[in-house]
Amino acid sequence: MLSAISYICLGSQQTLFNLIKNEWNPTLAWWLAGSALLTNFAWCMPQFRIGAEISGQFLIPALSGKGGQVLIALAMLFCAVAFSFLYEKSGMRASFIQWMVKCIVLVISILCIASLIVLLPHSTFSVTEFFAGFFPSSQVLTETSPIYATLIQESGGANDFWNEQILEKQRSLVLTSFSSALGVNLIFAFPLLILGRGWERGHRKFASFNLWTTFFVPFFIFSFTIVVISSLAFYGDTHGKLEETTDPEVHQILENRLVYEIGEHEFAKLAPFQVEEKINQLPPLEIKLANLLLGHSVDQLIDKLISIANNSDSVKFILALLVLFTAFSTIVVLMIVSGHLLCEILGRPHKGALFQSGSLLLALSSVGPFIWAEQGKWVSDPTYFISLAMMPFALISIFLILNNKELLGRERPSGISGYILVVGCALSALLLGSSSLYIAWNHTLFDLPAGKLLVVLIAVLLIIGHFSLKNKKLANKISGLETKLNHLQK
Repeated sequence: MLSAISYICLGSQQTLFNLIKNEWNPTLAWWLAGSALLTNFAWCMPQFRIGAEISGQFLIPALSGKGGQVLIALAMLFCAVAFSFLYEKSGMRASFIQWMVKCIVLVISILCIASLIVLLPHSTFSVTEFFAGFFPSSQVLTETSPIYATLIQESGGANDFWNEQILEKQRSLVLTSFSSALGVNLIFAFPLLILGRGWERGHRKFASFNLWTTFFVPFFIFSFTIVVISSLAFYGDTHGKLEETTDPEVHQILENRLVYEIGEHEFAKLAPFQVEEKINQLPPLEIKLANLLLGHSVDQLIDKLISIANNSDSVKFILALLVLFTAFSTIVVLMIVSGHLLCEILGRPHKGALFQSGSLLLALSSVGPFIWAEQGKWVSDPTYFISLAMMPFALISIFLILNNKELLGRERPSGISGYILVVGCALSALLLGSSSLYIAWNHTLFDLPAGKLLVVLIAVLLIIGHFSLKNKKLANKISGLETKLNHLQK
């Protein structure tokens, strides 16, 4: 999809925002811009919290308290602002920042490889299980994983309830992975980055090569590492090594289990102590299944890996640095992208005070996670939902623009490489778009079908935007013809 975007923008020498706004659908362009700004802000907030918490807990214990974490977050903000201020300058300083960003990506890749080297000797799963897990299967969308199916059978009751819960969790994880592979802010910002380098039509092959080397390879190494070390950390959870917890979410799942058994009416009659008694009477395997439905935080992952590696200081140091560098690099990139976004939206040169103002917008997110406990619920989740609802329309539009003779003319993809690009773009739009649409469509808010309402609203607004642009183009043509006619009459 990114290759298709670069092909379109280098061929037309226009940013995706301007191309869509002026030639395709202005409503989609503005929705894309707004979603990108919101996504930048929402993604930046947790980076400060994660980086500060992990640094305080594993690297600088003296700063593990709330005040120390805020101090670390402010230090990260100061460094990120310095990077973003130097980025838009030309000459030696611009080259220095670009090389610094590349070095950070290289350090992250090295830390990923180092973590695998240190942790894999402690692996407990077989080689066949290891490689089999990397081959996706559509069955996870329709059938409970065999490991969980066995646990459900052994639990002795409410099999339908647990099958439904785990299947929904599997489906959610898979579809979220697909829909999150390409962020709306990257769709908006990527053309700005490549056109800002002065690349033209002749750079299209180099742009594809650059995507592989600077985007895909680091992304693959990082994703591979996360998958492997997560599997290593939590593989034992389904093999009898899970400790019971009193997490509120576990308690809620078990309450839902009781509702499934006795019904909402009977459950409402129970006093709190009766609910606790009934939960305590559930088979241990059912409590284990409730635990397995929960996610894990970054510090839980690191703690688990440290214990697996026999409390190795090197493991703690490598993983904590990996989290810190990843969080910091994400903040830097998002600040730079926000500067570009603001300039692009206002149609101004991508430099100066306006660019810096766009970068500094994200400074507001640095201490937010420390003073607002539910920022994820009220910022990240709604932003993610809004972006997902728009994503299918954006992806389909990119595919249609790529094949549009009126917009690209002779620059449309041709030959074998062009065919591969078109097919790849179609598959990307299908996979990313369908998973995004499914999650957005089934989203609820206060028991209302908010997802369905938003998707339909966007569709209606896009139809209005399509015809308004058509009418505007027609009006411009008529005005041009009238001008020519008046000139001839004179």
